Amino acid sequence: MAHDRGGVIRERVERTESVHETVLRAVSATTGHPVAELTPLQTAIDVDAMEALMSSPTNGRSLQFQYMSFEITVEPDYVYIEESRDPTVES
Repeated sequence: MAHDRGGVIRERVERTESVHETVLRAVSATTGHPVAELTPLQTAIDVDAMEALMSSPTNGRSLQFQYMSFEITVEPDYVYIEESRDPTVES
């Protein structure tokens, strides 16, 4: 379930889904659009590389990228979504 804290949506990465599925689920919940109607995530980031990086058991890093009109931050246990502050990012 998404949690909004000061304009930032936090979504827990469930162990039953991949990180990219969590990103899409969170963006879908934020926009109200079904996942099938969202821009393919692959247009913003190499999904396979993101999955490999975030699945490492010793990963303590985060990954940040822009997708649609959002700044996405991926951490090992959570995905954070925030409206982009970059006016050149398209919706």
